[in-house]
Amino acid sequence: MTNPNGNSKEIKDIAFFSGSADGAQTEDNKKTSVFPVIKGVFVSLLITLALLFLLSVLAVYFTPSAEILSGCVIGAAALCIFISGYVSARIMRKNGLISGLSAGIVYALVVYLISAAVYKQFYFSPAIIANFILCGGVGALGGVIGINKRSSKKNQARKNARAARVRLRKNSSL
Repeated sequence: MTNPNGNSKEIKDIAFFSGSADGAQTEDNKKTSVFPVIKGVFVSLLITLALLFLLSVLAVYFTPSAEILSGCVIGAAALCIFISGYVSARIMRKNGLISGLSAGIVYALVVYLISAAVYKQFYFSPAIIANFILCGGVGALGGVIGINKRSSKKNQARKNARAARVRLRKNSSL
C-alpha cells in the first residue's frame, strides 16, 4: 500500500506498530510486533504480585530468616521472568530466544523503574547491570522452552498422521 506521494515505507512503518496498514491488529503482525513481549511481561508482573502477596502472608505467620525470605523473593522473581519469556514466545511462535530475552529485560526495566520511583533513587551500578543480564538470560531460557514446547493437540495430530501413514503403507503393500 502506498501513500499519495507514492512512498510505501512510511505506511509499512506505521503498520508495524499499529498492526496493519488499516490499523487492525492481524495475526501475522501480532506475532512480529512488541505485543507478545508486553503481554508476557504483564502476565508475569501479575503473577509476581500474587506470589509476593503470598510470601508476605507466609512471612507474617512463620517469621523466616532474612536469607530465606530473600531467596524466596529471588526465586519468585526468576520464575516470573521465566514465565514472561515463555508466554511471549508462545504468542510469537518464532524467535523464542529474542522474544524471551526482550521480555526478561523489559520485566527488569519495569521493576527497576517502579523501585526507583518508590525509593526516589535513580542510579546504575554493576549489580543493576548484572540484574538486567540475568533477567534477560532467564527470560531467554523461558522463550527457548516456550517456542520448543509442543501443544498436546499438535502431538496428537502428529501421532494420528503417523498412524495413518503406517496404515497406508500396510494397505499399499498388500
